[in-house]
Amino acid sequence: MRVRLIPFPVALALVALVASAAPSQAIDWPTYHLDNTRGGYDSTQPGLASVTAGWSNGVTGTLMASPIIAGTRVFVATEGNWVYAFDTAIGSQQWKTSVGTAVTSGWGCGQSFGGITSTPAADVPNNRLYVAGLVNVAGTVNYYLTALNLTSGAIVSQTKLAPAGLDWVINGQRGALALANGYVYVPFGGRDGDCGNYHGWVVGVNTTSLAVISFETDTATTGDAIWATSGPAVDASTGDLLVATGQGSCLPSPHQGQSVLRLSPTLAVLDTFTEPNWNYDNCHDVDLGSVGPLLLGGGYAFIVGKQSVGYIIRVNNLGGIGGQAFGADVCNGGMAFGGTAYAPPYIFVACDNGLVALTYDATVPSFAVTWRSNFWATPPIVAAGVVWTTDTGGSGLHAFDLATGNVRYNSAAFSVNHFGTAAESAGTIFVPGSSTLLTFQINGGSAGWRSIGGYINSSPQVAATGLNQTDMFVRGSDNGLWHRPFNGRTWGNWQALGGVMNSDPAVVASNGHLDVFTRGTDNHLWQTTYNGAQWIPWRQVDSTGILTSTPTACSPISGRFDIFVRGTDNQLWHKIINNGVGTPFTNTDGAGGILDSEPSCTSWGGGRMDVFIGGTDKQLWHLWTSDSTNWHTWTRVGNGVLGSRPSATAWGTSRLDVYITGTDGGLWHIATNDAANWSNWSDSEANGGVLASPPGASARAQGVIDVVIRGTDHAVWYETVSGS
Repeated sequence: MRVRLIPFPVALALVALVASAAPSQAIDWPTYHLDNTRGGYDSTQPGLASVTAGWSNGVTGTLMASPIIAGTRVFVATEGNWVYAFDTAIGSQQWKTSVGTAVTSGWGCGQSFGGITSTPAADVPNNRLYVAGLVNVAGTVNYYLTALNLTSGAIVSQTKLAPAGLDWVINGQRGALALANGYVYVPFGGRDGDCGNYHGWVVGVNTTSLAVISFETDTATTGDAIWATSGPAVDASTGDLLVATGQGSCLPSPHQGQSVLRLSPTLAVLDTFTEPNWNYDNCHDVDLGSVGPLLLGGGYAFIVGKQSVGYIIRVNNLGGIGGQAFGADVCNGGMAFGGTAYAPPYIFVACDNGLVALTYDATVPSFAVTWRSNFWATPPIVAAGVVWTTDTGGSGLHAFDLATGNVRYNSAAFSVNHFGTAAESAGTIFVPGSSTLLTFQINGGSAGWRSIGGYINSSPQVAATGLNQTDMFVRGSDNGLWHRPFNGRTWGNWQALGGVMNSDPAVVASNGHLDVFTRGTDNHLWQTTYNGAQWIPWRQVDSTGILTSTPTACSPISGRFDIFVRGTDNQLWHKIINNGVGTPFTNTDGAGGILDSEPSCTSWGGGRMDVFIGGTDKQLWHLWTSDSTNWHTWTRVGNGVLGSRPSATAWGTSRLDVYITGTDGGLWHIATNDAANWSNWSDSEANGGVLASPPGASARAQGVIDVVIRGTDHAVWYETVSGS
């Protein structure tokens, strides 16, 4: 059907996008800082636009432990030996369980930590929550590991943690629990004041038999506490634990003090790293072990402590005394405590003189200080493209831009305990106050542009191939196809896929396969396929020579691809490939030469297809079918001036998001929740001058969209935005 497009001369209005908020993705946060790397980074959340203070609940006892999240419940444990489960959305109490009588006196020195101090661990598949704490049973005090039913809060088992030599009077249990290898690992240090002949310990409890195994640091010295609140890190490839120790006695040998120890799953010592200034630091109570190890991937880990110097160490070759791969000052002479966070390429460290951001270069490896805040920060986490921490001085929750340290949010004041750290799920930050659990709701926006390098002359395109999996394709400087995967956190390596391309690629993900289409130098359509195991070589799938543009493709039905191009007559042409059998290109709409851009196609399945173009009036136009056969008429969407071809994506039934490069070089966005009523155009980032190509956009989760562009430096840039 022929459509007449009426020019609309009014410039693009700078109107804020008004649409219903997209739901953020819920994840489990089952252990300290999300997982056993101790990285504390939720990459599934889109960016931060604003924050709203949510519900809060008081609890019985002091909160030292981090919250744990499983499904729609958040769990907290207190020094009063109470464990609570609250609904994550509204804060209603689901259950409350006492694991025994807390201890109120009798320790040799230090603070009165007489209940649950450490962060629990949840075994979500087996419906268990594990907590460790001091329990007074009829006047006899011991540490116990308690297993609770996640659903009901009922106590399933209690196991005494009392190997010969571990004495609760002089041993404290602050470090987070680690669940791995069929064990719950519980670390122990000393008490504040270093009283008695204490040592560091790790005690493991088998989750099936409840059998207890243990490791004690070198008894030839006093000290070597394993006390950092982040607890052991666990290398998933081997099951080995990394733990950090504090100072030992002032002796001519380190005796496992000021060290990182690699322990086997059964707690045998496999390797050690000892910081080079161990002797001075042993003699002056300057613990390396005030912070737990952070696994960086690629065979490296990061460690820092009271001595201010941070080290990159090799996980499988710790190197002994002074065996670090790299070391440099982090805290500017201050002391680091608790745990760290890692959102590549940034490592975040909580120092007593400020939160410090390090830029980590994995290729060297090395790091450099990027920025620092000016208050004593609690251990940070990263979500929604910002780093979150609280101020031990009571000034509340703070959010900082990852790259610049600019303040993105600061809540009202509330009190916190030293070393307390937040958790996050579904866009809600859960913060342990002194004796209150507080929540803060993230209102989505953009996580900000980040470069992943390269040098391209084309426009990158992306497709989501699974939950939190995006695959990007570009035409390289050799005019061949190049591929790079993204797991929502880090980008994989470039992969060359050959071919001779005369356009940008079009990519479709369907049924575990990836299909890429391009215009060849012969102006014919070419296709290559990843079948789940390997790439099938390029093949010509149309020889009409009708193509004058980059194609677009979508899959409305399993086994079928629909390819659209702008033809030599500036009309929309359409080809179907159904289970490998293709039809010729046909004129879809008889639009009368109104296309002024390449088209973009998206589908949410069930035969539905939506095609978008830029018209000769520089407006966005929309054509759609609900049955993959009968097309409705063109309709204009919004009032704006397009600076590029559109890129459309669908992350749910009736939800459509369209991105363009504006005439100002910024990224612009328009959306609908019902496939009919559209929001106004919105400048997603006000990033004028950054974009040098049309965007490529794809939703990898509900409301989470990855956008890629070629920057003005010819590198690939990406950002994760909220589809809201």
